[in-house]
Amino acid sequence: MRPSHARARDALRFDLRPGAGRGLQVVAIVDVGEGGRLLGVETPDLVEPGTSDPFHLTVSMGAGLSRSAEVMAEVTLDEAGRVLSLEIPRHGPGHEISWPSGNR
Repeated sequence: MRPSHARARDALRFDLRPGAGRGLQVVAIVDVGEGGRLLGVETPDLVEPGTSDPFHLTVSMGAGLSRSAEVMAEVTLDEAGRVLSLEIPRHGPGHEISWPSGNR
């Protein structure tokens, strides 16, 4: 899964499904591996429709977990509550994602 880089906000945006929806901010946990490689994103308070599981996006495999950090993410949900898009800051207190160089 490759995000686009929202340069003005220095954020990474993942467009997961087409469509329009409502946007909201949620707490997310970003997992960052060696060399700033983005491994995944989880939103503990945003549950997948029809499950009791939090939304989780695996971005990259194979790099050892270096650290996890809590960030504010912007998500867009459809009427059923499915995540259409997710945007996370590329850096902040406790994390820096080296994109795209860290994920090559």
